Amino acid sequence: FIVELTAASSTATVVQIAIDPSTTAESPDDGDITGTDLILDLDLETGLGTVTFPAGVTSGAINVIVADDDIVEGTETVILNLTGFQSGDPQITLAGDLADRTATVSVADNDTAQVSIAAGTTATEAGTNGTFTISLDKVSSTPTVVNIDATGGTATDGTDFTAAPATVTIPANMLSTTLTITPTNDAIVEATETIGVSLTGVSGNAGITVGSSSSASVNLTDNDTAVFTIDNVTVNEADGNATFTVTLAQEVDIPITIDVDFSDVSATGAS
Repeated sequence: FIVELTAASSTATVVQIAIDPSTTAESPDDGDITGTDLILDLDLETGLGTVTFPAGVTSGAINVIVADDDIVEGTETVILNLTGFQSGDPQITLAGDLADRTATVSVADNDTAQVSIAAGTTATEAGTNGTFTISLDKVSSTPTVVNIDATGGTATDGTDFTAAPATVTIPANMLSTTLTITPTNDAIVEATETIGVSLTGVSGNAGITVGSSSSASVNLTDNDTAVFTIDNVTVNEADGNATFTVTLAQEVDIPITIDVDFSDVSATGAS
């Protein structure tokens, strides 16, 4: 920031300054503020202070010293306001135009991060939820919204398990969150299926992208069984054929082939 007097003064001029509440950079964590050719007295905790022009000095700089941290923050701002005249020549006043009393410095971030997914707990229809861990490799100062697709496995989203959300959010200043998948406890006999989840994109911070570990799967095991039964039949020779009915006690989701054997047979088949 450059602070100027339109004319030199024979005495020191003290102007009150304040960090605007809409500033997004966090002091002192994100750096420091110093003066060049000016005497700066600024409390970074309260955001209030003064800047002093020594006698004969007409301009100087207020320097924003940025902390090169390892946090993904996006572009932040530091906004300073000249708020009042504290002491000096009474003929000196603040500029009348608000735009001349307020200035903004943008602080561009140089950090990037990637988001990944890893399989957690295996799901069972007996009551165990499946889990996935979605992680950042660096902390972000803002929430990270991750788009997901849960249609990559053999289990059907919304049928074999409660429909997965379209997004999950990693909270600000956290490295991970857990996606929980709730199985549907139906009465269908099924083979072990898979729940596949992929990360399809990130919103909220341009410095965060999907990494190479973008998909994972957990198994979904069934808790149902089925029993075959066959009915006895009585048939007259004149009827021609005897028909046996084979019944499953529960529905299954795949075709079933049954081996049969004739035993305790007293009738003789045709040769």
